[in-house]
Amino acid sequence: MTEILANLITPLTVETFVGEIWTQKAVYLPALHPQRFQELFAWEDLNHLLNFHPLNNPDLRFHQGGQSWPDVPVKQGRDSRTETLRHRLKQGATLILNQVHQRHPPLAQWTAALQRDLGHPVQVNLYLSPPHQQGFNCHYDTHEVFILQLDGEKEWLIYDPTVAYPTSETRQDSDLPPETPPYWQGVLKPGDVLYIPRGHWHYAIALEQYSLHLTVGVSSPTGLDWLEWAIAQLQKQPQWRQNLPLLHLDSQSLEQSLHHLGTALTQWITSDQTLQAYRQHLQHQQPPLPLQLPQQLHPTLDPSEWSLDTHFQPSPLHRPQILGSEAEGWEIDFANRHITLQGLSPAALACLFNPQGFTLSELAETAPTLSLDDALKIIARLVQEGVLSINSQFSH
Repeated sequence: MTEILANLITPLTVETFVGEIWTQKAVYLPALHPQRFQELFAWEDLNHLLNFHPLNNPDLRFHQGGQSWPDVPVKQGRDSRTETLRHRLKQGATLILNQVHQRHPPLAQWTAALQRDLGHPVQVNLYLSPPHQQGFNCHYDTHEVFILQLDGEKEWLIYDPTVAYPTSETRQDSDLPPETPPYWQGVLKPGDVLYIPRGHWHYAIALEQYSLHLTVGVSSPTGLDWLEWAIAQLQKQPQWRQNLPLLHLDSQSLEQSLHHLGTALTQWITSDQTLQAYRQHLQHQQPPLPLQLPQQLHPTLDPSEWSLDTHFQPSPLHRPQILGSEAEGWEIDFANRHITLQGLSPAALACLFNPQGFTLSELAETAPTLSLDDALKIIARLVQEGVLSINSQFSH
């Protein structure tokens, strides 16, 4: 399922976006309605973060005209710190909050779902730009970018790349934008989305009002990342830790050794087993399981405290990967946890990992042959591992 991605790129289809747009060219996606992203993040959410979280560089930064402002002192009194933030915005500086998805639960859930759709790591930064101001000079990013306009309007200019598929290692201070005109120029209004491929030069200027937008960065793995992962795996194999023959004393043996290693590398790195292992590695790049206190602090849980209406909720940031069968047992990967469960019907398993959660009563109806004692043992184990939490909002 690619529900989050499909909604994000509407009216394009996922097939069209992946086949014709992704990594190739920028695309503007007009708003379905202006309030489209208000449930993800709004002004009151920004105020909460600034008022109650002592953020500082690199999480909180200011930029203006391509230049960074000094860090905001964390040890300032609350009034002084608030005045500093207000003063810099009134002076025309753009406020940046990095990794904002790690600080706001609705955005964390949305980001985790998009990461599942894409299969690649996703992070979200927030930008607040004063009217008629440009926070950054024309630049390019080394990751894919979606711009989600929350409020205000901002004009964007996007230019062709000068370096194909750049990485942070290939970026040079001497890199300059192309002298050709932008291939896309337009204004984002609330609810609009703009996709910008990595390497495509761009900059933006807020218009008449303060502009608030989210930048969703997608760090797609490359062939270089695959090789880095492979090198880490090869560290475990003695033949790759062995000394190479001395160059000046035995050059022929050196060439033979390199040829042998090259052949072995080709066979190993393209084997089905290795490719599957790398695929699992990519799938396991998920956010950690959230803490579930106080349940996880108890050595053992007392299920006698639970009623038939007690509501259990799996982590909203994750979805299970399930293999196996009722007869052989289920092998479940959930947020980098590997769990084996026996004696459960497919219906019972679906109930346990229902994203909307379940009650003991609902589990009993779904799996009438599952004894209460076995059900409580399974649930207690999943609660202690952090896979399930007890949702007091729904429990009685």
